[in-house]
This record gives sequence, structure tokens and C-alpha cells, in this order.
Amino acid sequence: MVNVYTTEEEQVEAIKKWLKQYGLPIVLAIVIGLGGGFGWRYYKRVRLNHIQQASMLFQTMVSRYDTNDAAGGKTVAMQLIGKYASTPYADIASMMLAREQVNQGHLLVALSRLRWVLQHTSNKVFQQIAKNRSARILLAQNQPKKALALLKKVADQTFSAETNEIIGDALLALHKTGAARKAYKIALHALARNSTSRPILQLKYNQLAPSSKINSSVQVINNQV
Repeated sequence: MVNVYTTEEEQVEAIKKWLKQYGLPIVLAIVIGLGGGFGWRYYKRVRLNHIQQASMLFQTMVSRYDTNDAAGGKTVAMQLIGKYASTPYADIASMMLAREQVNQGHLLVALSRLRWVLQHTSNKVFQQIAKNRSARILLAQNQPKKALALLKKVADQTFSAETNEIIGDALLALHKTGAARKAYKIALHALARNSTSRPILQLKYNQLAPSSKINSSVQVINNQV
């Protein structure tokens, strides 16, 4: 299985944070707080109802997945994408479907789901998650140049560590070891000390150390023995 979700727990936390900050209560407060005439009030009422329906459908989808009803969860996710594409709930639904496709080995379908998010969402967090996951899939398909092109512009610096690690992986696949090591170094500086991803990232960085430094380290160890 392609390791697209190395830092899934960190990304889930980012989504939860977004929902907490900009979820339905905030949207409602903004909409209700705006003034306007009859036409605007009608628009607010329609928009409010639309968001409420999407929110309820989203909760149903999450409930289905939580009870291991993948088929039911997928059905609801498709409804969100089809009828509520303008809401952030549809973005999350599409990313969840992409994850399922990766688990099943359907990488092209997963890419199309993530591409949908990039084309429809204006949320920078979701944009960067979709970019990073797409880049990992492209690397699994031996397309490092496309992965690098996708990550050329970073939508959200919150994911600087993960993004630079993927960039390092792509550069390494292109045999650009010096540039790859620099990318890994940037990722290490951006990554939290207690992150579960840190040991693997540190290993990647250490393995690309110049041979002279490796020999010096070995000499020091030998002198200490």
C-alpha cells in the first residue's frame, strides 16, 4: 500500500482545528450578522439551509465510517460532493474517498479525487493536504518531476515539514542528493520534536551525509571504543 498518509494524525488535527475555527457556527454567525434587503435575506436563508443540510450529511458520513460501514459512508460522501460541492464538507468527503482508493490500490482514481479538491476548495489547509497526498501518489508512480511541480507553491506553511520531506524524496528519486538533504534539513527544523515522523526523517537526512562526515563520525566512534 502506498504510504500517502505518513502524518495522517497531524492532518486530522489540522482539519479538526479548521472545523473548530470556521465550522458551521462561525459561518452562521457571519451570515446572520450581515445586513441587506429582502433579496439578501432570502439568499442568507437559502445559504444557511444549504450549509445546515451539508453539515448533517457530513455527520452521517462520519458516523457510517466510524461504524465500519464503508459502503454507506461512500454513498453519503458522493451525495456531499454532488449536491454540496461549494461547502468544505465536500472537500473532506473527497479526500476520504481518495484515501479509500489508495488503500485499494486505485491510484489514478485517488488522484482524481484529490484533483477535485484542488479545483474546488479555497481553503489553504485542504489545498496543501491534497497537494501533499497527490505528490506522494505521483512518487509512487515514479513521477518525481510532477510531484515537485505540484509542490512548487506551498498553500499553507503549517505543513512545511511534510511538504519539504516529500520534496526531498522527489529530489532523491532524481539523484539530486545535495538538494534532497537540504530539503530534509528544512523539514527537520519545521517538525515538532515529539512527532512520530521525526525518527524516519532524521534517518533520511543522516543517510545523505557527505562521505567525509560519515568517515569522521566512524573514526570518532572507533576512538571511543
